[in-house]
Amino acid sequence: MLITHAMRLKDLHCVDCADTVVEVLESLAGVEYVEIALADNTAEVTCRETITHQDLRAWLSDIGFRPETLEDR
Repeated sequence: MLITHAMRLKDLHCVDCADTVVEVLESLAGVEYVEIALADNTAEVTCRETITHQDLRAWLSDIGFRPETLEDR
């Protein structure tokens, strides 16, 4: 089963940053799709339900972003 995690990403300022987030997350096993909205600094990550907000926060923190959890869908 797939779930979508919505997150606000502090320090997401440009297209290059967004591309980095998409590239890194989509390369991880279990992540199916990543959509970035630069206008409001949010990301929606569609992945297997075994991937948690904590997993995503750790991966994003490792590449220099400060994620805040918004909601699951």
